[in-house]
Amino acid sequence: MYGEGVINQRGITMAYFQEGSDAMVELEAMIDKVGTRNVAYAVAKICNAKANHLEVNWQDRDTARLWDKCSAAWNHFAAKCPTSPLD
Repeated sequence: MYGEGVINQRGITMAYFQEGSDAMVELEAMIDKVGTRNVAYAVAKICNAKANHLEVNWQDRDTARLWDKCSAAWNHFAAKCPTSPLD
């Protein structure tokens, strides 16, 4: 749907979020619609849900902890974002 982009072993994003890609345009539109703070909180919730799923369904506590750390980082970032670009 969005091309061949993935995250490689070094954690570098590729074509998926290249300037002008469908994914980038959709993400920008979402940020324009609801704001960076709300998008960041949504990503935090997704990370938290992934952590819960891994722990409950796969008993994979180590990977769940990584997702929880990611969730906490996004929540921290979201809390520091202004409620609008003009703040």
